[in-house]
Amino acid sequence: CHDNMQLAIKTKEGLGIEYDEDVVCDVCRIPDCEEGNEMVFCDGCNLCVHQACYGILKVPVGSWLCKPCALGIRGSA
Repeated sequence: CHDNMQLAIKTKEGLGIEYDEDVVCDVCRIPDCEEGNEMVFCDGCNLCVHQACYGILKVPVGSWLCKPCALGIRGSA
């Protein structure tokens, strides 16, 4: 999964939104995203999640960290 994330192409720089049909959500394992339920990547470990799967109400501007990275529990990948 992390190999697929490395291939992801950023289309909106600095918004934490990335699109690549080969990347899947690390929670639900579904690759599809739609407006209002975008894929968001952690800048610390490259975790990839849908907004709805991780409880993200608004796509963050700039960098975003998952809960373990924000708490310093997980090291960077």
